[in-house]
Amino acid sequence: MLEDQKQWDEKLQADLEQLKLKHEGNRDLKDKLTQYERFINPSYLNSPMWKYANAANRSYLNSTLWKLSKEMNEDYLNSLMWTYKKTISPDYLNSSAWKFNKTVSESYLNSPMWKLRNGSSTSYLNSPMWKYKQGKISKATAKSQYSKLFKEQTTAISKSNAARKSEIAKMASGTQKKIGELYKETVVTLETRREEALKSISDLRIEITGEGLQWEPLLVKKP
Repeated sequence: MLEDQKQWDEKLQADLEQLKLKHEGNRDLKDKLTQYERFINPSYLNSPMWKYANAANRSYLNSTLWKLSKEMNEDYLNSLMWTYKKTISPDYLNSSAWKFNKTVSESYLNSPMWKLRNGSSTSYLNSPMWKYKQGKISKATAKSQYSKLFKEQTTAISKSNAARKSEIAKMASGTQKKIGELYKETVVTLETRREEALKSISDLRIEITGEGLQWEPLLVKKP
């Protein structure tokens, strides 16, 4: 769109110079020509070309393109990509990836793997192997208790990991869909701003010369 704006700026500035020469000394059109000059100036606050230029300026706060860029910026707090990055980051507390890692960590207190490691340890108080070593239960009972523990914790790991993978997949799919929709909205909005700007300028030109501007859609094809 920057190239399109540049082309229109050059074209409209040249048009303005021709109109000034053609209608030089015409007092009836003096105010209209001044208004036309303001309309085509992208630096003139709230002029049609100013609105078009700023809608496509990603650095202009709350502009159409700024909003799209914000949502695609993973460092912008609460943006779509920030939320997605948070979900898949194992370093972000309570994220899906963080929970996934903790589930399979032997060193994370009360995780399934932590319970399995301690359940098989002869030095961990009240574990099946500890009880067997202390002579409190038989070897067969110790094996049975650990077998039960193993089944419970591996099932917990399987369910937890499946849930975390599902969360991450849904987040990825949802984020992609939202960004896709936002992109389409952005394209339509930018095309609308362009259309509005050129129509306003064209309508004013008709008042001056009887002839308007000609243009084709830039981003959205006519049905």
